[in-house]
Amino acid sequence: MSKGFIKYVICNVLTLNFACPSLPGAFGGNAVNGSLWTIKVELGFYILLPVILWLMKKICFNEQEKQTKKMNVFLGVIYAFSTIIACVIQLFIKKFNLHHSLNNQLPTFMPFFIAGMFFYFNYDFCFKNQYKMIIPAVIVFAAQKFIYLDFLLPLAVMQIVFFLAFNLKPFNNFGRQTDYSYAMYLVHFPIMNMLKSTNAFDTYPYFSMLCVVAFSFMLAYLMENFIQKKIK
Repeated sequence: MSKGFIKYVICNVLTLNFACPSLPGAFGGNAVNGSLWTIKVELGFYILLPVILWLMKKICFNEQEKQTKKMNVFLGVIYAFSTIIACVIQLFIKKFNLHHSLNNQLPTFMPFFIAGMFFYFNYDFCFKNQYKMIIPAVIVFAAQKFIYLDFLLPLAVMQIVFFLAFNLKPFNNFGRQTDYSYAMYLVHFPIMNMLKSTNAFDTYPYFSMLCVVAFSFMLAYLMENFIQKKIK
């Protein structure tokens, strides 16, 4: 058992995937599972959420009734502050030639989390105006590749997800009884790596994409029904 393997296991058990994303001799030195870096961010949100909700209740609720305007201002302040922090981190990375993984930390992704909270607490408004809001959201999502609109991207992404969730009706009941998303999140990247190592994407790109989806779902189904259900 090599030192590289032991380091990989320890770092990833501690959710420090950025410290050791690859295994010696595997996939040409590329990350074994490029999705795992998000776990520490997810755990960070779980820790911060009770704090945010506690502050919101103290500031934005009057006699247990929510004050919508105060709540939106509160969320807006967190959104703006975390967006500024994300911009500062990006500037520091460029100026001091720091590792790009510093940009994949919790402060950078806080605006996405807050955008999700905004849609949740303003559900009626967002649902009523979803057809009006989807047009600017798509424009922002498309234009941010050419114009600096990163500060609006989290809101645009949340609106697009919100719109698709209510309008792709054939998929409305998919995963209602069993959620395969987490298992698919775990397995899809290694499957892509294996196909990439055989140059399948270069030779048969569309067939390879279909294989990733098919094998990811198959393994997710097996994991959910034969492993995760037993743990639950």
